[in-house]
Amino acid sequence: MTRPAQHPFKTYTLELLHFGLRDAATPGERPPEAADGDATGDATGDAVGKATGDAAADRFVARAATALAASGKRDLVLLGYGSGRIAERLAERLARPVANAGPSAAQPPAPAFPGGTRLTVVGLDPGAVQATIQAHLRSGRPGPPLAWWTDDGPCRLLADTSPWAVLLLLAAFGPAPEHALMMRNPEVPAGPARDALTALQRTLLALRRDPGPSPDAPAPPAPTLSVAAILHPDEPGLERFFAQVPPWVHELCVVWDAESVPEHPAAARLDPAVALRQVAHPLELHFAAQRNRMLDLCTGDWVFYLDGDEEPAPGVWAGLPAVLERDRARGGADFWFLPRRTLTGAGDRALVGYGLWPDLQLRLFRRSERLRFRRPVHEVLTGANGPAGILADAPIDHYSRVRKSREELERKLDLFSRAAGGAVAHRLNPAHPSLPLSALPLAGPPPAGPASRGDLTGPASRGDLTGPASRGDEAAPPPRALVRLLLPEIPSKG
Repeated sequence: MTRPAQHPFKTYTLELLHFGLRDAATPGERPPEAADGDATGDATGDAVGKATGDAAADRFVARAATALAASGKRDLVLLGYGSGRIAERLAERLARPVANAGPSAAQPPAPAFPGGTRLTVVGLDPGAVQATIQAHLRSGRPGPPLAWWTDDGPCRLLADTSPWAVLLLLAAFGPAPEHALMMRNPEVPAGPARDALTALQRTLLALRRDPGPSPDAPAPPAPTLSVAAILHPDEPGLERFFAQVPPWVHELCVVWDAESVPEHPAAARLDPAVALRQVAHPLELHFAAQRNRMLDLCTGDWVFYLDGDEEPAPGVWAGLPAVLERDRARGGADFWFLPRRTLTGAGDRALVGYGLWPDLQLRLFRRSERLRFRRPVHEVLTGANGPAGILADAPIDHYSRVRKSREELERKLDLFSRAAGGAVAHRLNPAHPSLPLSALPLAGPPPAGPASRGDLTGPASRGDLTGPASRGDEAAPPPRALVRLLLPEIPSKG
């Protein structure tokens, strides 16, 4: 018998749970009561509290069934995990195909969910899920924890502390917001945790997929793109950096961290059709000033900036022209955020969880004189006021952990600490959850490769990570439209 394929939500969440269970759970969206009725030590109080909680959960489940039937939808999204009691009760009710009689003949039958209903439980506190698992294991009860969370059932669980990770995974692998009924879990107490869930719900409801221009609309003049970077001559992999720029790009603008522009052999890898504009200026522990020099070099209609150890993933370069040609008057955006994948191992996995992904980066924007960077380190772009969006399946791959030794990484972090004036200490933490690249949203067809944890297939090798890259997407499959999510406001990272 063929084993059901594991849903991407489960693959993602299990990786975080396996990692987090090694540490103590931290409070977040959990309710004031214990995650498990047998864990408090007061048997009488536990029984009463559990009965009260079960009754409240059953009332919520009845409301959810009634609301879903009235909406005509078949997807229910529960925002917030809480103690897990409501999620478990919802799953139990979904397993019953017909309405259930009430506890006494005098009570009407409990409402049934429409046939084919699917449940997605979204939590912003993986520690709450970990607490449920730990309590179940301590209790000695038979069966696995979270028994309702199966590969072939109608119930899914997605948990991460990052609302943007949850949003991108929902956009890629979950129900469309307009086709789902979203309800907040009443177990989540008032405060920052509930506020975060409310903000996530508001963003999901306001999110729009950019359908692209109408085929009958007149095409605007083709915009020009300036690719820009601040580079150090000793940065490893610069041959790949220069070689990746496709020939349709207007110019590559480089500010070298040096006293004078070096005659670097990597520059010869740039396609001759792309103009190279370069200047030199020592970094002087001020990244924003160096970025502003970079902006001053650019002359294109749009700017797309990268670091020397970054490359857009396969398929991204080929999809950018359609993004640039989308005129704002027809619903496009002026500012585009791209996810960034911090690669690890042999470059076939990315760090995930707890803000490590999607690590949204505002890297593509219409050039304007009002845009300037500020802050000496972890610089931010100011003046970014206007329509914004996320290129959800167009990640930037960050090769720092792949190409550099631990000593080189620590020197780079020390540079960040000195640029921050000692206000922030940057340290290298080698232990992070990670997933195969194929588990995350990506433009183009899913890559094939060796099996990995969770029955996922890993991506095909991108070749020698220290060798030359192909120019643009010459060997890539035909381009397809990138998934463009238009946002109600400029997001903060997380």
